[in-house]
Amino acid sequence: MVETPHMATLKKIKKVMSEKIRPYAQMHGGDIEVVELTKNNILKVRLLGTCNGCSMSTVTLQYGVQEMLFQEFPNDDIGLEVVI
Repeated sequence: MVETPHMATLKKIKKVMSEKIRPYAQMHGGDIEVVELTKNNILKVRLLGTCNGCSMSTVTLQYGVQEMLFQEFPNDDIGLEVVI
């Protein structure tokens, strides 16, 4: 299978999440899972463990995940959505 630009972006997102975001969440007993990157560039994630329902999860999403997306993919308009 030939890797499309969309697949390459998703692969890079998963790598960066594993290196920069997930360790932080795991230190606090939680985790974050990449569910999918839609064709409209919406990254869908699932909060797991203590992150699910945590009052600080909004901060993690906004200043962790959203900021990471902006820094790593400055030319892409990638949105963020939490799914259950």
